[in-house]
Amino acid sequence: MKLLTNFYNLESLDEILKYADGVIIGLSGFSTRETSYLKLEELEEVSKKIKSEKKELYLSFKPFIGSQKDGLLTLFDLIKDFYITGLIVGDIGYYSLLKDYNFKIIYNPETTLTNSYDINILKDYGIKGAFISKEITLTDIKEIIKLKELPLYMTVHGYLNMFYSKRQLLKSYFEYLDIT
Repeated sequence: MKLLTNFYNLESLDEILKYADGVIIGLSGFSTRETSYLKLEELEEVSKKIKSEKKELYLSFKPFIGSQKDGLLTLFDLIKDFYITGLIVGDIGYYSLLKDYNFKIIYNPETTLTNSYDINILKDYGIKGAFISKEITLTDIKEIIKLKELPLYMTVHGYLNMFYSKRQLLKSYFEYLDIT
């Protein structure tokens, strides 16, 4: 088992790396629901630091691809030579975008991977790991661990997302009710 964590700012990275096996970070303009968001220059600096410490670095891309496809392809071209252990993605469509790159893809749909069949089928798509749902029982988790064909990840502490939409649902609802 490995301990991966987030960090709030670059100044805390050295302290965190004393205890953690690696970090998960978000990128400004491409990630959502992360503790911090780095700029490309900061990512390059962190990448070198993580490599020198022999730790792991995961980039989080949880939002759906949507209209970001061209920007993502440009980004992947820019970071393809950085030291990155893997990309944590929330949209299976990232597989199509990333198949020409050498990135390890970890799938994290947050709540839907609740059985070994769904996890194992991901292997056929070139996915290298998956986040198991945190809403299932310990008995289910143990059964999945016995039958899984991919490395498993799990969020065990911290901010747990219950719902996310880039649509402005409340604003639309209030406009519908004519409440401003």
